[in-house]
Amino acid sequence: ERKMRTQFYLLSLLLVLLLVSNCSKEMTRVNREPLVPLLIQNGDFEKEGEWQISAPLNYSSYGEILIDDQMSHAGKKSGLIYLERIPHHANENVIHAWMQNIHDPPKGVPIVFGGWVSAWQGTLVRIAIEYEIASPQNGQSLFVRTIEFEVKDEHFTFLHDRLVLPQNTIRACFLAGIASTGEAHFDNLFAFVVPIKDRKEKITRKE
Repeated sequence: ERKMRTQFYLLSLLLVLLLVSNCSKEMTRVNREPLVPLLIQNGDFEKEGEWQISAPLNYSSYGEILIDDQMSHAGKKSGLIYLERIPHHANENVIHAWMQNIHDPPKGVPIVFGGWVSAWQGTLVRIAIEYEIASPQNGQSLFVRTIEFEVKDEHFTFLHDRLVLPQNTIRACFLAGIASTGEAHFDNLFAFVVPIKDRKEKITRKE
């Protein structure tokens, strides 16, 4: 069973690598269809729009959250977050992030998500899918599946994880940000459902 999970995980990773390989540093913007349908748009920050900013209203007094054309993993732009300080709320750091709602979040199926990030050493990076569920007993509850990474150098690093949203999920969103002072560039962010044929292949192997 562990071997089957490992094979499925490697297959998911291969799909991600094929997906993000649609762009390269030598290429200018090229209109190419992704290899799988994406749950978020403009993950490479090459155009304006799609992204919202999740941060306190006064964040511009101590930081920047903007599309940067000076650094990228692929293409010409990336999503920059820079913080000189970070406010605290109820003894917790406030995460400053790029955010995008996932419309009609797919339930009960494996989702792979992640992206590339370059950041100052010591910056605490978080890429997450936040989702809200509703139940008759407990009402509405908020959950988060998070990739947390403390950066060791400024090279672009590939981060990824997977989750399955419960059937009673009523809302979901994708977040890419930092939970500390520092600076981070995000590029080629993604979230997609693992194709049915690959899920069937896993079941066949298990049998």
